[in-house]
Amino acid sequence: MNKEEAVDLIFDYLDTLKIMHSEPEEDDENNTEILFVTEGKDSPGGFIESAITFSDNCILARAYYNTVGQKLVTTNLERFPALFRLLNVINELINHLSIQRTHFDDDEEERSAIFCPQLRMTEDGNYDIKYQLIVDYSYLGLFPNETAHMLVVFLQNCLNAFAPAVFGVLTSKMNLKEAKSYIVSKKMEFTENPENYLPTEEDENNELS
Repeated sequence: MNKEEAVDLIFDYLDTLKIMHSEPEEDDENNTEILFVTEGKDSPGGFIESAITFSDNCILARAYYNTVGQKLVTTNLERFPALFRLLNVINELINHLSIQRTHFDDDEEERSAIFCPQLRMTEDGNYDIKYQLIVDYSYLGLFPNETAHMLVVFLQNCLNAFAPAVFGVLTSKMNLKEAKSYIVSKKMEFTENPENYLPTEEDENNELS
């Protein structure tokens, strides 16, 4: 799969799920970007912002908290040590996500798609807390539906699920131990879509392990 095919696939996937998004825009370095917003009931402001950038070699997807979340970060700078420890804990606890492929030909072996997103804070002074993932085009070709769902739905679901712990630690409502226990106990299923999503048949047959 090439860059143009990948843009079309993600664009169509967003339309299928009726997610409002920008038109693909190209920058001076020939990168194409799509922006969109999804529901995030547990996150500051009640929504998650996302950006997917298509370069010549790979895709970079980011889901991040909005400006309400940014303001909470900037007003609690003294809590940074605890916050960064929690980000490290989350990345260690959820070091990969695997999705069992359920649709394949009779002569194909059963396969799983493995993804390794990372929870980070930007270093540009904007204090964006983001969950990001880099995917190669060849991998998208092997697991198109699973990857599209990961980039458009699951990164956002995870970031929203992390929010009570992240902002609990940031505002001193939780200590690190309580936040870690919350993350461990939080069950997130790959098919658990926000209410405004209309899952495809393929989505309903995917499971997170």
